[in-house]
Amino acid sequence: MSAPPTFAPRWLSPHLGSLMDAVPDIDLSVRTDAIDERHCTIRFGYEAMADRRSELLFIERHVLVGAARYAGRSVEALLERLPALHVLHNDARLTLWPNWLDAAGLPRAYAESGIEFSTLDQAIHAALAGTGLAVVGRNMIADELHDGSLMPLSPVESTGPYGYGWISRRRMRGWIACRRLRSGCGGKGRRRGAYKRAAGWFSK
Repeated sequence: MSAPPTFAPRWLSPHLGSLMDAVPDIDLSVRTDAIDERHCTIRFGYEAMADRRSELLFIERHVLVGAARYAGRSVEALLERLPALHVLHNDARLTLWPNWLDAAGLPRAYAESGIEFSTLDQAIHAALAGTGLAVVGRNMIADELHDGSLMPLSPVESTGPYGYGWISRRRMRGWIACRRLRSGCGGKGRRRGAYKRAAGWFSK
């Protein structure tokens, strides 16, 4: 299985125990390199890929967050003083900031400058250090929101358009994110059963 470099440690890895409970008859290899030969891929974006079987996992709900010491302060004052932490995708900024500012009824000018990062995880760590403010999907910072190391600075949320889906090559759809079944091959029916059980797990 191939997964995005932020999704893999922040969402997938903590949930792998329940996946293996649901589908115990697979050997699983998780990679973060985008190689097309993987049996299945968790993909960030909003477009379906041609010649793939794809299923939506979830659409992100984005919130404005900052280090705990910024909690309770005026959002406008923080936006004027601190840099916006941007995430790049295919060498362009994701529209997380303009989307959130639109939802909050605030000027997009607040996010015109700032600091750019190649991964969401880098932006999250910068926000934890108090370097700036970030607009992040709740699923990616569940632990930080729970322990209070990152604080929502506004009740406003923006939904989508980005999310995560899993895709597989159609000729490999009897397999799920694994190199082989532990049985060695197990037969077409068993492979299809493993795929369906894994698909059901991802859909929960």
